[in-house]
Amino acid sequence: MSTWKYRFKTPPDSYQILALKKALKSKRYGIFFQQRVGKTKVAIDFCGVKYYSDNVRRVLIVSPLSVRSEWVAQIEEHLPQDILDLTQIFLYPDTTKQQDKLFETLNQANENTMSVVIINYDKLTTHIERLLKWDAQVVIFDESHLLKNHNSKRSKMAYKLSKKTNNVLLLTGTPIPKHWYDIFSQFRVLNDRIFGGKWTNFKNKYAIMGGYMGKEIVGCKDYDYISDTISYHSIRVLRKDVFDEPDVEYVTLPVVLEKKAKDMYEVLKKQFVIELSGQQTVTADMAVTRLMRLQQLCGGFTTTDEGVLINVSNAKLNVLKDLVKTKIEGGEQVVIFYRFTAEGQAIHKALEGMKITYGAINGSISEQDRTAYRDKFQDGKIDAMVIQIATGAMGISLDRAHINIFYSLDFSLSNFQQARDRVMGRNQKNDVTNYMLAVDKTVDKKIMKTLEKDEDIASSISDKWRVIFDE
Repeated sequence: MSTWKYRFKTPPDSYQILALKKALKSKRYGIFFQQRVGKTKVAIDFCGVKYYSDNVRRVLIVSPLSVRSEWVAQIEEHLPQDILDLTQIFLYPDTTKQQDKLFETLNQANENTMSVVIINYDKLTTHIERLLKWDAQVVIFDESHLLKNHNSKRSKMAYKLSKKTNNVLLLTGTPIPKHWYDIFSQFRVLNDRIFGGKWTNFKNKYAIMGGYMGKEIVGCKDYDYISDTISYHSIRVLRKDVFDEPDVEYVTLPVVLEKKAKDMYEVLKKQFVIELSGQQTVTADMAVTRLMRLQQLCGGFTTTDEGVLINVSNAKLNVLKDLVKTKIEGGEQVVIFYRFTAEGQAIHKALEGMKITYGAINGSISEQDRTAYRDKFQDGKIDAMVIQIATGAMGISLDRAHINIFYSLDFSLSNFQQARDRVMGRNQKNDVTNYMLAVDKTVDKKIMKTLEKDEDIASSISDKWRVIFDE
């Protein structure tokens, strides 16, 4: 395929050129670059080349909500100016009236205009028919590990969408976030001729079953074949392969609960252990729910029998305030991650009381404000970013800072890996420190230590819950 008309706007690295060539040859390809290595640029150049070589004019990008604006910035940075001048970029709107207007505009586009629509995964599931009718010529699934659940509506709609186009790219730094079989659903979207389109057939062919009643996947029959097949249809590049990595240190800061809060914790733990011990089978969901209640108490909050959330401890918040004050007075910026909404509200209030400037990313912050906060942080205009880990762990670069503070974590190894890598950008010249705030002799510390070792909590908790609950 000739690419002679294409002129890079920003110079690619050699591994990006290799990835681009492989993607263009395959048409359906996985770009599995580790965070901040430059997979987005490869995808944009792919569309640029296709503009000339295959007359591509309709591009659909499916991404997490938190990174849609980042795509706009990256397109403007990397797409050659002659194509950019003929490109219209749209963030998929919320209201029906706005959506009608969008498709009216798309349908009236000039034959030389490349239209790029960026939609988040949740909207994909509810607007699939309109998107199918639009008939995108290139579909890019960013953070494709979000498609790992083959039973999810998100994954099914992505599969339906991908079958209607010739060009599909998967982009993620964590293609196998937990289990080897996480790749099935992603590759079904990429090309269902690789591992097939039916989960049952894939499982019967490759999975070793065991565990409770023989219904759990305990191994793989031919891991080498699966690994080789993944490698043939994708390219994997790690940060350490292409540029010097900063040293990464984990520092656990012990938190001591007040006596009243500690007593509440012990009572609650004993209650949960007795309850779970009486169960013939402890499901993961059951144990995770109890574990979350204990973790919430470590962060300073508990729920009454009436369902009212109350503050029972400031121990962890006080440790956070002291650490943040020390770092910021020393001229540093910090990124703070937390799990529970009440924790985020308490952190915001504490920073405001300390007169520390900060930006926030959580479920209630608009996409426009998230981008503005990110830009201010990267420009050094605010001192801290406060991020709910499930909402803002992916896709944005905060590499002006080299200090992460984990106030609390959820049980997702992928979320933790994504969060800690927000500061691991190309511009990171300093060693990185991850401060882990953990209440000693509680599930809080066990969770943090488990994730630090790149082990997942939720995937094995059903048969190891005593290890987590008991000290």
